[in-house]
Amino acid sequence: TLLTLQAQLRSIVGTAPVGLPSNENNLALFGITFNRDGVLEIDDPKLTSSLDTNISALRKMFIAEGTTSDSDISFIIQGDNTKPGTYDIEITAAPEQATTTGSTDLSAGLAADQSITITEESTGVAATIDLTLGDDADTVASKINTALSTSVAETKLASIAGTQISDGLAITADTTLDDITGAGVAADDTIDIQGTLHNGERVSGSFKITDPTTQTVGDLLSEIRSIFQAQISTSVDSNGQLVLTDNQVGTSELTVVLIERNEGGGSLDFGGMETSDEGRFAIGVTASNEGGFLNLTADNFGSQVGFTVGQDVDGTGIVDDTYNGLDVAGTINGEAAGGTGRVLTGNAGSSNSDGLSLRVELTAAQLLAQGPGQGTIKITQGVAEQLSRALGSITDPIAGMVATREGSIEDTIESTQNQINAMELRLELKRSTLLRQFTAMEQAIAELNSTGSFLGSQLASLGGAASTS
Repeated sequence: TLLTLQAQLRSIVGTAPVGLPSNENNLALFGITFNRDGVLEIDDPKLTSSLDTNISALRKMFIAEGTTSDSDISFIIQGDNTKPGTYDIEITAAPEQATTTGSTDLSAGLAADQSITITEESTGVAATIDLTLGDDADTVASKINTALSTSVAETKLASIAGTQISDGLAITADTTLDDITGAGVAADDTIDIQGTLHNGERVSGSFKITDPTTQTVGDLLSEIRSIFQAQISTSVDSNGQLVLTDNQVGTSELTVVLIERNEGGGSLDFGGMETSDEGRFAIGVTASNEGGFLNLTADNFGSQVGFTVGQDVDGTGIVDDTYNGLDVAGTINGEAAGGTGRVLTGNAGSSNSDGLSLRVELTAAQLLAQGPGQGTIKITQGVAEQLSRALGSITDPIAGMVATREGSIEDTIESTQNQINAMELRLELKRSTLLRQFTAMEQAIAELNSTGSFLGSQLASLGGAASTS
């Protein structure tokens, strides 16, 4: 087996990779050869010369590479089952972005205030943008792009606004707890604090009021930050409502619950902590002014990349609906391939193109003008790539040569052990049989000896009686 592996690996090193020019397809041409003992040797001057004058060709001798003949198609990667060779590329459908353009000319501005909500289909994340009477196409596009390109941190807002007894103004972080209108806070009251962090980890604690005349709303907020491991920011807005903001942008599992126990008989209540801004990352949709008309276009291509538009008033002329793009479609070497956005990938099980991925830059208009034939792609696999594949196959823990051999040896060991176990069982059965026979024989001999002794005594008795008579 070791000799077989050695021969296989040596053959890879010495064989010319498919698709490379005859003057650049053998390591010996670059000063790398086997000596009589089967050890690789390097001709330093020759290799140095190749590195100085033709490093690109030397590079191709080692790596996996794809070269396309059409500038609209580019090579991305080849799979473990991709075969080297030159293959025709045919595109039957060009990739497209989800897009829509309004029917209302906004050159003179919107006719009324309105809001527009854009929801990203792939994530379900939405953003609502408020538009104002008189906003023209450029202003509308700018407002939309500013909102969609911004990543947002989750924000929780208390549902009840507090005021101060002393002046009737909204509470602030400096407001003492005994100055909150209608709260009746007393010493030894407690507020339970619980919830989940950005990543969903649960946290809990409590805030004990020892002196409501000196402790402030800011002290409570500080304790909340501590319990939430400094992963949130806290404040009081101008209305006197508590504001808690995640310190990380993006989709968040942040939740906050405050339970005012009011053990002293008061009625302190900040209300529920409700989501005022949902955490999200930027939404991949861009707005633009198309000759006075509003256009919305997804940043990426494909059927899985789309968006939904909803408006309280249709002042833009965009129909409230869901818009999706199209995936590229085509074949590689006449073999079926699947499209995802701009990427065309040879289907699993294809004879040659399995796992081969190409990026298609064609537009629908270009495809219509050029036709489906989009040149060829040449796949080459250098020595290092072939060795990597061979070693991967050899060492595959499931179906590799080493695993297969190990499995065969283990099967042989198991079979031999089963034979040994069977032989031991037969020997035990034979031993038990012989033991029973031996025991029976001893019993028979004992009985015969007993009978002999009895007969002897009887004969002796008869002999004595005869002498007396």
